[in-house]
Amino acid sequence: MNGRRLIGAAFVLAALALLAAPSASPQPSRPGALILDPSSGRVLARVPINHLITSAVPDGRGGWYVGGFFTRIGGQPRRGLAHLRPDGAVDARFRVPVASSRGNPVSVRALARAAELLYVGCACGLVGGLHRPGLAAIDVRTGAVLESFEPGTWTDIDRLAVTGERLLVARSCCNYPVRGIAALDLRTGALDRDWNAGFRLVGDAGVFNALVVHGSRVFAAGTFRLSGLPRNGLVALDARTGAPDRRWAPKPPNCPVCIGFASLSGLAVSDERVYVSGSFSRFVGAPRNGVAALDPRTGAVDRSWRPARGGQGILTIALAGGRLYLGTTNGLLALDAETGAAVRAPKVPFREVFPLVPSGRRLLVAGR
Repeated sequence: MNGRRLIGAAFVLAALALLAAPSASPQPSRPGALILDPSSGRVLARVPINHLITSAVPDGRGGWYVGGFFTRIGGQPRRGLAHLRPDGAVDARFRVPVASSRGNPVSVRALARAAELLYVGCACGLVGGLHRPGLAAIDVRTGAVLESFEPGTWTDIDRLAVTGERLLVARSCCNYPVRGIAALDLRTGALDRDWNAGFRLVGDAGVFNALVVHGSRVFAAGTFRLSGLPRNGLVALDARTGAPDRRWAPKPPNCPVCIGFASLSGLAVSDERVYVSGSFSRFVGAPRNGVAALDPRTGAVDRSWRPARGGQGILTIALAGGRLYLGTTNGLLALDAETGAAVRAPKVPFREVFPLVPSGRRLLVAGR
């Protein structure tokens, strides 16, 4: 996780966990990754790493591009960026090192993919040997950094997503060039100044924890507000214009340890429901233990979907194989996506689970 996220959502989750946790000695854990059959929860492969995977994106062929602070993954040397095949093996042909301007290891914070282009958001100065401060595009067929994509300097990127011909860059640290989420041309990195949702940032606690494109809308969750529209950490935007969807008006409660704002950590979207996790025990009066399902048209709570498990320490969520997987500060949980009933999930060899990324018929589970 990046520094901004640690200050924001992780701080909130840690505070809540301290209030709720029983007195016990912490269990040792180390970074790692698993590949699951999401329909059954069966472990298909284990991927050793020497440091965290903090971001991942499907490769379109059942595998993943993964980023983090690692320098070794699956027994192979890789600096911050790697390609995992569906069986968990590291792609020997994909070698694109990410480093600081002085060549030191750095963390890849966010990834997005558009066809054969991979977008990398990092605390970096060099990507593939070229000067790319904070943001780069890579042609995955050749491993070459796209020279025409020159977006300038970007810092503290929380999330990336692709919609149409735009790359969405979410960050809660800066007002320039656009507050909250900026839209860039996929090929050149030029800023689309007309795409502006009007975000208001929430000081040092602000963060974008999830950015999901679904159909003609982009859903964002985290800690933020909007100018001129009552939205508290959760919003749907028109993918083409960035305008907020006024009909989709969820009402998440303020976080119990926050001062006047909500803290939402995860999003998963289907045609039937929008699932959200965060620091709440109730959602518009309905008991919901850190995870809720909302109507995709209005944002109202789906009162028929009652989660059997949850908690205040949910870091991320993902829909896969008819299940809603919950990555938490105390392992992996799973619910039936249709009913919310508890489903058995495999015991993972790490306490904190993030990220959870489906690809084809597999699910990548990483953590520490």
